[in-house]
Amino acid sequence: MRWYPDWLHNELINWCRFCWDGPYPHPLPPSHCYSVEHKYVAPSDLGEPEQARIIIRVKDALKVQAIYDAMPIEQKLVIRAEYPKRHESGRMEGRAAAARQLGIKTRQYDERLTAAIGKLWDGLEKREAAA
Repeated sequence: MRWYPDWLHNELINWCRFCWDGPYPHPLPPSHCYSVEHKYVAPSDLGEPEQARIIIRVKDALKVQAIYDAMPIEQKLVIRAEYPKRHESGRMEGRAAAARQLGIKTRQYDERLTAAIGKLWDGLEKREAAA
């Protein structure tokens, strides 16, 4: 259960999109089937409209990135496990699984998460007040 406000969670989600945005690090999916039948037609070739991409607020994401960059490595690892690397970190199975994968106790994970969220919360509130 999240104990911090939705606006902060939304800023972190926007930051995740910013982190993952960019060209694929791999070749695009094939446009045709390589089997003998050759009957596969890629969905984009069917004339279906492409889904609209979610707009990334780059300016806001850079604010989060600046605060993230100033964090100690322990807090960075936990924020990374909670947000951009959620699937790879084991976080989808719970905080205990993510803590186990980082090699720390769940209590330490929670403490680091609390400290990191506090820094983000304070940093973003101060930046908004100054703007």
